[in-house]
Amino acid sequence: MLLMRGEYVAGCVLTLGLLHRATERLMEVRHPTTSIGYLDRLDYVSMLSNELAYCESLESALSIDVCLGHHVHRQLLVEVSRVENHLLNIACHAGDLGCLLALLWLFEDREVLFDILGSCNGARMHASSIVPGGVRGTHSLSMHRELLDALTVLASRMDVLTSSVMQHRT
Repeated sequence: MLLMRGEYVAGCVLTLGLLHRATERLMEVRHPTTSIGYLDRLDYVSMLSNELAYCESLESALSIDVCLGHHVHRQLLVEVSRVENHLLNIACHAGDLGCLLALLWLFEDREVLFDILGSCNGARMHASSIVPGGVRGTHSLSMHRELLDALTVLASRMDVLTSSVMQHRT
């Protein structure tokens, strides 16, 4: 709040606010496992990374052991989310530069990854997939195969995009 004298600031009173509609306060008064959904909404691009950090801190504080399979699946989910983040970043930057092909291709690839994540936990975004002690949903070998196929196609498309950029530079 500012105290103004004409156009000049004569004083101010600082008020520390809460991030994203009082998420911290909401999480204080709820059970830790029901708070995971709030973490998804803090950053719509890195939802699973927020969940992982929160759940691992709870597990560490409460000495909860997580089996190796769940650790691997969690890391796989977070890495797929990270690839989606990079695709969003590159696609938006390409769109700003006027490269419509890259924008469309990378958003299409991002959608494929969202569909694969949605098939293992029931929701493409805001799934609250990572929970203390493990993961929610299923993780099957067929999902891993789909993911490998999607990433292979993505890698070949990235090769096409980068080679066309290099051709335009010369």
